[in-house]
Amino acid sequence: MNIGRSKELTRAVREFGDHFEDLCENSPIEERKDLIQKCISAIEVDRDASAVRFYVRTIPAITPQLETVFQRVEYEDRCVSIECARNRECAPFTHLIKVYVMPL
Repeated sequence: MNIGRSKELTRAVREFGDHFEDLCENSPIEERKDLIQKCISAIEVDRDASAVRFYVRTIPAITPQLETVFQRVEYEDRCVSIECARNRECAPFTHLIKVYVMPL
């Protein structure tokens, strides 16, 4: 990916985040679902453990290129940078998907 394209994607992600709340409040339900799916890749309910697991994308999949990246990632906390691959104590922003578990 070239630098210009990278800056364009960065700007698009920032604008999406800046306007996410307004978009959700002022959009029909189908569009709200689409907005949320750009940020949350999956939700699993484990009734036996009385918990819900959320797979939250650290970068919303707002473009076809970003969606393609997420399709290649398994639903787990995965490293995506060389620095992270070398260091198990890497910062959260180097992960594509964070998993959160909440009790029911």
